[in-house]
Amino acid sequence: MIEATLGGVTLASACPEAVITRVNRPLAGAVRTEFVEVPGRAGAWAFDEEPGEMPLVIDIDVLVDTIAERRAAIATLRGWARTPSGRSQLILDDEPDRFWSVKLSAAPPMEDDEYAGQTSLTFSAEPYAFDTDLSTQAEVASGTPDSGSFAVTDDVDAEPEVVITPTNGTITSFTLTVNGEEVAWQVGVGGPTTIGSGQSITISSISDTVLLGASGDVNLTGAFDPTDVDMVAVAITGFPVLTNGTNNWSLSWTGTATSVDVDFAWRRRFI
Repeated sequence: MIEATLGGVTLASACPEAVITRVNRPLAGAVRTEFVEVPGRAGAWAFDEEPGEMPLVIDIDVLVDTIAERRAAIATLRGWARTPSGRSQLILDDEPDRFWSVKLSAAPPMEDDEYAGQTSLTFSAEPYAFDTDLSTQAEVASGTPDSGSFAVTDDVDAEPEVVITPTNGTITSFTLTVNGEEVAWQVGVGGPTTIGSGQSITISSISDTVLLGASGDVNLTGAFDPTDVDMVAVAITGFPVLTNGTNNWSLSWTGTATSVDVDFAWRRRFI
């Protein structure tokens, strides 16, 4: 038997009469690549796209003695499965180190539910499961420019949040390069004149933004305060992406700081 936890609530505690009999996890998200036939060319042009949503199906038996008890159990089950606005985290206890970001998308008709001992809940899930814990890497740039590297063992490329913090002086501009992609920032219109010691600039590859200060996005979902966005004087070839293997970074800056913390944080994704 598998136990499911949705939005922090286990099925066993929400509806003790419900027993999970099977979980169907598809192999991959929906294929969204477009193939365009071109006259005079063998085959087609392929326009690659990230995978789409996938159905995650949980089959459930409701074990009760009477129809009245079954109706009550089904009502409780329905309340557990209906996630609030937005998505919820679904953890299955055979893989307790990861969660699926899901939203209920289908269930059998209510009339059948009320009288049947079995039901299925179909959730629309993002194509990858996420690690329940964040991954972090702390680097220090000692003198401008400086560079380094670190290893990542993730199955899927990760979109990190990178926090730039001068530790013993100020910065007025910087250029961060990660795996060949460059983000250049400088003091802009309406922004601060300097970034002081202990203050931060956050580069979020999740939301494709540069933010003044910390993002406050503790769960790394891409959330941010629009008033913190500082993109007036930013030049970008691409936001940082971390890949399996060695990841190279470099940082140069202007200002009085002689060292700068470069802190990476990301949530590992599983195929």
